[in-house]
Amino acid sequence: MQSSQRDINEICQHLSEALKSDSGDFPYPGQVFLTHSGMRTQKSHWGQGVVVRNMDDGLTGDKDFNVVPGTFWHDDIWPPNQIYPWGDDSGAKGTHIMGVDGHGAWVTPTLAVAIGPEHFNGDNGIFNHPDLQDADWIDGVWYAHDSNSCDKRAKAQRGKNADGTDFYIYDAPNAYADIVPLSDGKRYQFKLSSEKKGSGHYEAGNPGNPNFGGGGTGMHMKWSYSDSQKYNSQEDWQINGYIQGGLAAESLFCNLDCEIDYYTWNEYTKEKGFEAVDNWRGWIERFSYAAIKQLGEPVSAWAADLAIGWMNNPRPMITLQNALWVYRDLWCDPTSIQPKDPNSPEHYWGWNEIPLPRKLVTLPDNWTCYIIVLPPCDTPDITLSQWLLVNPECVENLIEQLNKYTNYNLVPNLSQVLVVKQIPNDSEFPHKVWKRWFFIEQVEIGGGWKIGENGVIQKC
Repeated sequence: MQSSQRDINEICQHLSEALKSDSGDFPYPGQVFLTHSGMRTQKSHWGQGVVVRNMDDGLTGDKDFNVVPGTFWHDDIWPPNQIYPWGDDSGAKGTHIMGVDGHGAWVTPTLAVAIGPEHFNGDNGIFNHPDLQDADWIDGVWYAHDSNSCDKRAKAQRGKNADGTDFYIYDAPNAYADIVPLSDGKRYQFKLSSEKKGSGHYEAGNPGNPNFGGGGTGMHMKWSYSDSQKYNSQEDWQINGYIQGGLAAESLFCNLDCEIDYYTWNEYTKEKGFEAVDNWRGWIERFSYAAIKQLGEPVSAWAADLAIGWMNNPRPMITLQNALWVYRDLWCDPTSIQPKDPNSPEHYWGWNEIPLPRKLVTLPDNWTCYIIVLPPCDTPDITLSQWLLVNPECVENLIEQLNKYTNYNLVPNLSQVLVVKQIPNDSEFPHKVWKRWFFIEQVEIGGGWKIGENGVIQKC
């Protein structure tokens, strides 16, 4: 984050412009176009999107991880809940993301950082190319849903035998497995190895490009690195993501890296050069069938973590992300209690996930500003102060976040904060399309914290 204060109105306008779509909010029949590079000048990043990251996820300072998760925002993204909500993962305070109490993770505003498009490119850029929105750009790793990409994935790794032939393994958190199914047809058997740290240990970028590391790609595992050391041997938990003599019929993926098979599941991609929300319905139905068969229980929001694969461009990611929301009744069991009513805007897991270079995304000089993201709300004119007044129990949670963020160079009387509300846009579609809006507010938070003039966070 820049060390000197900037005009907060300019920051607000800059981030809002970066979200805008040039194709209209609701193109028919569900196509998504991001702003084409030809519509931007060298000085304009209009419509290029914004990256946000909840820094308090336990991975920020862990040097075992070379990638950490972030979320990409754009006006073409429709679902609510566009950030991993803050919560106490121990569950001690009843604020776990699986919880349902009235003052926990789902009603607490989340403190995060916003990274504008000026930090996407260049030597310290968090993305690898200025034309990331072009249809033929293939150097990214984009998940349309929460995915545990950095801490619970096993990367497909290629090597050479002594005779020069290729061999492959899955490098998992604290374990590995040869990519050869067992003779009895079962899935791979993972062997413990303290030298293996999983996909999050690799550098960021598309694994198909020799210049990048593939960090965050691969098969979903049951245990994180620390969990596998403390509790159980590692095991594959990927829904329909394993290989047995080649890809299974109607596999959700096209390779060992668990990249989604675009062309089988979205014919519009192949024929028209862009993706349609409606054409992901077959993928979602296949996922739901495979999930129920494998898990033996109705599918809740978290199950998509176990099935989602990555894409090499934000455009198909956005259309699948939108499709998961539009067709949520086809895959997400509304009677789930983890969390309760997961198809509601209040509890829906709507954020995407991008494994980003840890050293760059955690560098304060790369942050545009801090943001406080309000949970989804039907009230368009809601403010942070009004939210805290209606939900007084979550004030303590926000204060705890602010206190923790001082470890990430949140400097009172210098750092600037914007508030973000997630509200529905008017839409002719039967589902609501949710938008993100940045705004400025001076507010007394409590615990010695307030947002003062020009959006400056102050410790009183």
